[in-house]
Amino acid sequence: MATTRNYLSLANHLNIYDSDYSRVDASVYTTSWQALNATIRVTDTPTAIMDIDYYALEIMPTNLGKVTLYLNSISVPEFLMAREMIFHCQVKCATDVDTTTSLFETGQPMGLLTANTKKTTRDQFSTVRSNIWPLFRYEGDKTGTIELDFENHGGNIIYLTIPAVINHFDFYRNSVVRSSRTVIPDAYWRLDFEQSDPQFPMYKLLDTLTNTSNDVMQLFSNWFDHELDELAPGLTGTEPWTKSTLTDPTLADAGNMDWLAQFTGSGLKGNIVGTDQPAGTARDFYTASTDINAFLQWQLENSYYGRGAGTREAMISAAQRVLTGNKDVALIPHFGTHAWKIQVQTLRSETQDFDASTFSSDDVLDAVAQASPMGYEIFHMAVLFFAFTLGNVGLGRLGLGVLGGPGGYVPPDAPGSLSISAGGTPSTELTLTWPAPAYNGGDVVSAYLIRRDGSIIVANTGSTNLTYTDTGRSPGTAYSYTVAAINGAGAGDQSPSASGTTDPIVSNAPTSLTAAAGSTPSSMINLSWVTPVYTGGAAIVGYQITENRAGAGDVVIVSNTGSTATTYARTGLDRAVSHTYSVKAINSAGVGAASNTAVLTTAAELPGPPTGLTLTAGSPAMTVISLSWTAPTETGGAAISGYRIKKNGSIVVADTGTTATTYSATGLTAGATYTFAVAAINSAGAGGDSNVPSLTTSGS
Repeated sequence: MATTRNYLSLANHLNIYDSDYSRVDASVYTTSWQALNATIRVTDTPTAIMDIDYYALEIMPTNLGKVTLYLNSISVPEFLMAREMIFHCQVKCATDVDTTTSLFETGQPMGLLTANTKKTTRDQFSTVRSNIWPLFRYEGDKTGTIELDFENHGGNIIYLTIPAVINHFDFYRNSVVRSSRTVIPDAYWRLDFEQSDPQFPMYKLLDTLTNTSNDVMQLFSNWFDHELDELAPGLTGTEPWTKSTLTDPTLADAGNMDWLAQFTGSGLKGNIVGTDQPAGTARDFYTASTDINAFLQWQLENSYYGRGAGTREAMISAAQRVLTGNKDVALIPHFGTHAWKIQVQTLRSETQDFDASTFSSDDVLDAVAQASPMGYEIFHMAVLFFAFTLGNVGLGRLGLGVLGGPGGYVPPDAPGSLSISAGGTPSTELTLTWPAPAYNGGDVVSAYLIRRDGSIIVANTGSTNLTYTDTGRSPGTAYSYTVAAINGAGAGDQSPSASGTTDPIVSNAPTSLTAAAGSTPSSMINLSWVTPVYTGGAAIVGYQITENRAGAGDVVIVSNTGSTATTYARTGLDRAVSHTYSVKAINSAGVGAASNTAVLTTAAELPGPPTGLTLTAGSPAMTVISLSWTAPTETGGAAISGYRIKKNGSIVVADTGTTATTYSATGLTAGATYTFAVAAINSAGAGGDSNVPSLTTSGS
């Protein structure tokens, strides 16, 4: 029974059989995979097949742009333990395709998950994997989405086969795998045995590794004549089998013949073997036993499942296939102090196609790929000369012992501690300062290579100056730098990285400032604005508010609000006065630019009542009464524009429309008594009534 579950359905897994174990023809095969900028179909074309139990997706780009392949709604039921889901598949194309693979919850953004990008090797299947999608206990059922982006495909057909979504802990938790001291090469992964469900890349061999049953192991050995100590180290002791597909190509699958051709001799060419002896001793060129568990987990997480046996002799022999002359090759394990990196060095005079800027050869890397140890990242550099050191099984300085030419130099050591300071314009410039390398590689250091945030910004400074100012940076932004020294052999190791941050600048202006009447319109104005689009590279800490009262000049009424709030209530204002406002944002660099202006006049109040209203007989006295009064002292802050007149308590004139303080009431009845009252009017409305005198018109 399989021990590692594949969460894809049989159809989406491209298995040639359905759930009843009936073969499904490729011409009628249906799958849920979909594509953008390409058409897809299921194919059984021999060049597209990696395993006879699986079809492949044939992805045909419709243009030279990015092709996206995706699969939605992968069901992942709730589980009692935390899991780390990961997607694997095999990809093949006629060009080196940049493949970006992601696995995430359907309908949700990637968030903190980071898609995995890999350049596949042309004309051969390459394993690609997604990011890890962590799932925690008791989270409920989940659905996932797989997305693969293919770029630089040149319009060539892309083949994808053996896709799988697994919890990679299912494999790594097994004690046999954790304690294994031998990494299984490709040939063993290919020779699987039958099983039913579930199915995923290399599932059959994984079941063998994780099942310690003697009868299963015996059956496997009877089928394939493999050494049991390679398949399950330490389980059975001394084994009688002597044949190995690593030394007898007649026992190997045809797909592995090129790889097997790298090896000679009658002894088994084992892969990585850990001991407690120093690196460089026999059968321990790569690592020590204390690193094995870390290596296995790293290997699983990065989908490096065994490409070649990885002996020193195999890698050198593979590189020599594409060299000329004496075909000298040197290997540097633990390259860049990383336990799982190896650099291959060849002489420039014998390497015909290396890149003049990187000194790396794609042909050498392609040749070494099939012979490299599983899980290792391989680098190449074409150098002028080789030199050796007592303290390293790779290259170094053993008394300047030189192979390959008369110069006797190698790339220099890394410069020492790098420091970063503000440049002449601190908001856009950072100045780097570093010491020269302790060892110049046997040749004069001529210049330096500078990287910012991992990318080269200066390939060659052209001088030995130990300072450099990086200009045109964004204010208030952090940058990381490294420096490498250059001599005749090329650029050496990078210095330790150092970070610096440019100074912020003052903020842009706030926008959309408005002024509106407050709850007491005659004495209160509410301001509102929008935070600046660009804050100068620093956080806004407050706002400065300026007021201009009736054109008397700008006055700062609030130097710093001390808050990021974008509203302010101005109180205690005079009535009926025009007020103009502007706002500036404040950050650590100071006060920024002014916003647009907003203008509002406070409301007036109602005027006071007129005084001294008197009534006199008009002409004729029987029907006319003349009114006279004194304008109110309290105008409410606005000019009197007219008066309202009441007769016998009812309004007879709503607004005289004039500031005159007299009025003649006509059309009255003779011998009748009348009362009058007057109220002043301004922009706020009518005020209170005056005194209310009375007068009787003359009789007939």
